[in-house]
Amino acid sequence: MVRLTIFESITYYGLNTFSFFVRLFDRKISIIFGKVIGLIIYFIIPIRKKVAKLNLTIAFPKKSENEINQIIKECYQHFGIVMMDLLRTKNLNKKNIQSIVEIEPSDLKLLMKESGGIIITGHIGSWEMMLPIFGINKLPFSVVVQFQRNKGAQKFFNEIRQFNGSKTILKGIKSSLLLNEISKGKFLGLASDQNAGKKGVMVQFFGKETSIPKGAAIFKMKSKAPLFFCYCVSVNDNRYKLFVDKLDINLGQIEPENKVEEICKLIALDLENIVRKYPEQYFWFHRKWPKKIYKN
Repeated sequence: MVRLTIFESITYYGLNTFSFFVRLFDRKISIIFGKVIGLIIYFIIPIRKKVAKLNLTIAFPKKSENEINQIIKECYQHFGIVMMDLLRTKNLNKKNIQSIVEIEPSDLKLLMKESGGIIITGHIGSWEMMLPIFGINKLPFSVVVQFQRNKGAQKFFNEIRQFNGSKTILKGIKSSLLLNEISKGKFLGLASDQNAGKKGVMVQFFGKETSIPKGAAIFKMKSKAPLFFCYCVSVNDNRYKLFVDKLDINLGQIEPENKVEEICKLIALDLENIVRKYPEQYFWFHRKWPKKIYKN
C-alpha cells in the first residue's frame, strides 16, 4: 500500500470529491463547465500557450495569427471538456456510452476478431475515453501512462482508469513485461507522439524532423501481433467517434534494419493526417520538435 503525505492525501480526496459532484450533473452541464475552465486557463493562466503557438506556427505556416489563436482557444476548451469526461468515467456503462461515443460495428469487429495486439494513439481527442470503450466492449486493454509526481493524483487516476478489465501500466516498466501483456491476448496501448529524443527514431512530422518512440515498432517486430491506429475524437455535438485503422505494410519487402524506421514513419504520418482534420483537439502543449526550436 502506497503511503501518502498530507498534501497528497488532500489531492486524492479532493479529486474524488470533485469527481463525485461532477457526476451528479448532466453531461451537458459538465461540458459547459469544462469550456469555462478552458477559457479561464486560456485568458488568465495560459499554461504552455507560447509552446502551443510555436507548434501551430510550425505545423500550419499558412495560417494567420488570429486563426492560430482561435485553434489554441478551442484547444483549451476541448481539454476542459475531456477532463470533465474523465471525472465522469465511473458513470459510464454499456448502455449510456453509446450516447457519448460512436463506434462503427465494422471497427469493433476488426478488434474483436484479434487475440490482442498493439494500439497506437496520440494525444488527440480523448485518449482517456479509450479505456472505458475497450473495457465495456470486453476487449482486454493495458495502457502505458505517464507517472504523476503527486502520489495522491496518481492513485486517483489509477483508480478511475481501471474499467472492466482495462488497466494502466506506469511508463518505465520492462519491455519484456509489456510484451507479456500482448502474449496473454491483451491489447497494449501506447501514445507514440511525444518527443523521444535520442532514444527515438527521427521521422517527418508536418514537414520537420522529430523523434518519436520506437517501442511500438519494436513490439510489432517481436510479437508479430497486429498493430492498430486508434483515435477517439469529438466529431459533433461533443460526441466522440472512435477511428480504427489496421497497419497495412508488407514487412517482408523491407530490409530488416529499416523495418522499425518504416513503421515509425507510418505512425507519424497517420497521426499527422488525423491532426490536420482536428487541429483544435491535439495537445499542442508538448515540445514536439527538437529543443533548439524552443530556446528563443
